[in-house]
Amino acid sequence: MKILNVSPLKAFSYDIQKNLELPLNGIAGHLHLVGEPPVNIQTAVDSGDTPAGERQKIVKKPLHILATIPESLYLLLTGASGARCWPA
Repeated sequence: MKILNVSPLKAFSYDIQKNLELPLNGIAGHLHLVGEPPVNIQTAVDSGDTPAGERQKIVKKPLHILATIPESLYLLLTGASGARCWPA
């Protein structure tokens, strides 16, 4: 499962990631409590400040949830490796 959140401002993208921490930690705690195996849900922000190396990691190993801005989404989708990462 992949979720892509496109926010108009990079500050909103960082807020999305921060606001996911509590629910994801709650899910992990509940799974542990009931004896189920952990689920490692990966999240990240890709903004204009994202170093090229981090962006390459996102493309090579896609995340479950990516918060981004329109400009960064354009770069992800128009690059050859990015297009494979987020198929239509």
